[in-house]
Amino acid sequence: MRFPDSARLFLVVFLLLASLTPFTRAQAPADGPQVALQPLAQQVRQIESALSYLGQPLAESDVRRINAAIGFEDESAAVAGLERVLDQSVLLN
Repeated sequence: MRFPDSARLFLVVFLLLASLTPFTRAQAPADGPQVALQPLAQQVRQIESALSYLGQPLAESDVRRINAAIGFEDESAAVAGLERVLDQSVLLN
């Protein structure tokens, strides 16, 4: 059975965003970074690659903001920067 391209795009994006569920703020401790930067950055890169592969790449400004956030020395600031970029694409909270 073959699905239309839009259905496949929705499914891939949904599954990738669902994989970020363990990194939500509600599960984070109050002190220190809410999640470890390295696994979150890896997930963000996977989302970025999947969207590019599907022909719906992130805006260039978002890619620059992601790169800048990953480069922050403060892990909490980096995680917050990545969350800000991703939050604008959230369908449900």
